[in-house]
Amino acid sequence: MKLKSFYTQVRAQALDLLPGNNLANTNTPAQNSDGQPNQSSPYSQTESIDIDVQLPKINLPTFSGNYEDWPGFADQFRSAVHDNVRISDCKKLTYLRSCLKGEALKGIELLTNSAANYGIAWTLLEKQYNQPAVIVSKHLKALFDLPSVTRPAHRELRSFLCNVEAHYRSLQPLKQPTPDTLLIHLLLTKLDKDTALKWREYTRKDSFPTLNTFFEFLHERCQVLEPLANHYLPHPNPTTSAYTPRGQIAPRHQTLQRGTPRPSFRDHRQMAPQVYGSNILQFL
Repeated sequence: MKLKSFYTQVRAQALDLLPGNNLANTNTPAQNSDGQPNQSSPYSQTESIDIDVQLPKINLPTFSGNYEDWPGFADQFRSAVHDNVRISDCKKLTYLRSCLKGEALKGIELLTNSAANYGIAWTLLEKQYNQPAVIVSKHLKALFDLPSVTRPAHRELRSFLCNVEAHYRSLQPLKQPTPDTLLIHLLLTKLDKDTALKWREYTRKDSFPTLNTFFEFLHERCQVLEPLANHYLPHPNPTTSAYTPRGQIAPRHQTLQRGTPRPSFRDHRQMAPQVYGSNILQFL
């Protein structure tokens, strides 16, 4: 009896050592003393991987290419998608495409949907729309273009206040506007379009130039335009004579304007010597 029991134990241990005997154990999850699957079992690992692959449900704003909307859109997209390490770059590009419209989408629509192109697409958008000087200029223009409140109505005043606060709060992260920025923006509206364009080119590398820089630009602009002053002088229009010189025929399209008195018989007698010669008077 003891020999049979010993044989059974040895046989069970030998079967456990065989490699093929472990195949059955791989199809069932490992269990602890409570009968629950261990955390390191293949089933628990597969379940965590499936959770990581699932995309989170995110409500993202859209961006159509307005410069003043870029800072808010970029901050939300970074926190929800761009900085999320659980989302692959290929899926990030899919999210980015779904958020863009209009001119913003045209800038990256030719890029194929691949992981390598996500960084390219994001860099293109930042280079195009992350322009602090342009963003501030857009907000200031919107503030100066607000319609005036013409009557003491709470709805008009409330709308005016909401617009002012929205633009003002959008300028706070950029620490704008400064007095110089406000005054330069106001003065640019008084200049011609060509000079304003030259100013943009002059300050391309300086996001927020000072008022002294603006004065220096105007001095240089005056020095450039001064030698060309004669080219901008208007040419006087030649005066038209009421009489046609001798030997020339008056064009047929010249007609009397409304309200112009017709020449009298005496006027004809005064004009006759100039047109036909002095001998014509003998026939009148």
